[in-house]
Amino acid sequence: MGEMNQKVLGLQWQKHQAKAEAAALPFGVDLINRANDELEFLEAVDRILFQCSDAVIQNAIRRYEQCWLPLAARNDVIRTKIAPPLDVHWVWHCHMLSPYDYEMDCRQLVGKTIDHAVLPSSEFAPWRRNCLPLWQNSYPSEPFDYDLNISREVHLPTHESRCTYDLNAAVRRQANFFYQVSLPHYRSQTFLETAFSRYKMFLNLKKTNPREFLVPCYDIDIMWHTHQLHPLIYKQDCVEILGKMLNHDDTVTDRNPDSKLALADKNTRTLWNELYGTYFASSGAMYRGMPSHNRLKPLDSRFMSAIERSELLVSIETGAFIGCVMPENVEQLWGPIPLPSLPEGQSNDCIAATHRLRNDSSQLLLSCRICHSRPLSMSAVQIFHSDEMIAVSHLIGTEQLPTPDLVKWDSKYPSLNFKEGQRAMLIKDTEGDWGVVIGEWKNYRKGVPGDRGRKQVYYSNATKAFHENN
Repeated sequence: MGEMNQKVLGLQWQKHQAKAEAAALPFGVDLINRANDELEFLEAVDRILFQCSDAVIQNAIRRYEQCWLPLAARNDVIRTKIAPPLDVHWVWHCHMLSPYDYEMDCRQLVGKTIDHAVLPSSEFAPWRRNCLPLWQNSYPSEPFDYDLNISREVHLPTHESRCTYDLNAAVRRQANFFYQVSLPHYRSQTFLETAFSRYKMFLNLKKTNPREFLVPCYDIDIMWHTHQLHPLIYKQDCVEILGKMLNHDDTVTDRNPDSKLALADKNTRTLWNELYGTYFASSGAMYRGMPSHNRLKPLDSRFMSAIERSELLVSIETGAFIGCVMPENVEQLWGPIPLPSLPEGQSNDCIAATHRLRNDSSQLLLSCRICHSRPLSMSAVQIFHSDEMIAVSHLIGTEQLPTPDLVKWDSKYPSLNFKEGQRAMLIKDTEGDWGVVIGEWKNYRKGVPGDRGRKQVYYSNATKAFHENN
């Protein structure tokens, strides 16, 4: 018994030492504050660029290669405090997230690696104003700012990229990253401090397992991205910690069970637990599925105007729940809801009810379908107008929302406390996430299960005993 206790204590000491080694890793940039700035930049990009046409993206790549990189090479970007227009900045941002390709392409195109720093949102306008005269002097026929709403049909200058890295594909992939880190808790100082600690543990895990392909959770990933966006510091830090620069490969996106990504995720969880004795997955930091941008129909503006101008008398026509099968891989049935795949041969047996909202002329205004799937542990509410799904709400758990301790119990950041019986639903429309609703049972007392063939049994607080209901 004593020998076993010694072995257990030895393992605990090793895990404690591994955490201490991770905590002591050196960094040349304040990643916690810079990560918050990076989130603001991603939000600005998402707000403006997610609807951009292919023509705009291709033009931004041309401007990045032909205009910005040569201009940045002639001027110390950090010292002179200059920044490019947003479309160009976004391409630059995506390029830096493949650090080896970025370094190689920069040296091939302009002879050196162009440095970058993540800026607070308040600094972008001044830095771009500083850049404007330099840009105009160097490229008098090239506008500094472009209309980003240009359609595909508008003719823009053609360009064949000289970069070895596929910038167009990278821009498309990274367009979905912000959605994974867009919920409010990513702005919590406490959550970001924990994310930074976990990023250090991730790098230490890589140091311990240099040949393994490791996959981060999204709290770690936002720190990793922010670190890479300081290219010179990132390389220096990586060399000091790992002996070489750590590459970032975002081309591995297949999430099927036997894919490289899924197997690497499983392996990362195992190695993390072995080294640190803790779970790798973290509340509020897991994959959220794809954003709902343009995957739902926008509500007809005439319909909205009619509602806003008038006082409607409406009635609700309720429907009964009926059994049905709703395959989890058919988006037309579910809408933009991330659903796991069921085992082969298992059907997704559900119950669903449709309620209808009519005006005083019995005209159908909206339909509301409520679906419950026991195999998927999923409930959803779908809103239809003219047979088109315009909004959806569905259950989410701690894969998307943090537990209260991760945001220091700050009610400003939605969190989920299962111990208090809380459940959460995410509401989406065609523009993305609309809101989070969290509910919980109040003054709820667990009932007593009945027995088939016997009269109802109830519990009396007065006598603290069970009685038959005669």
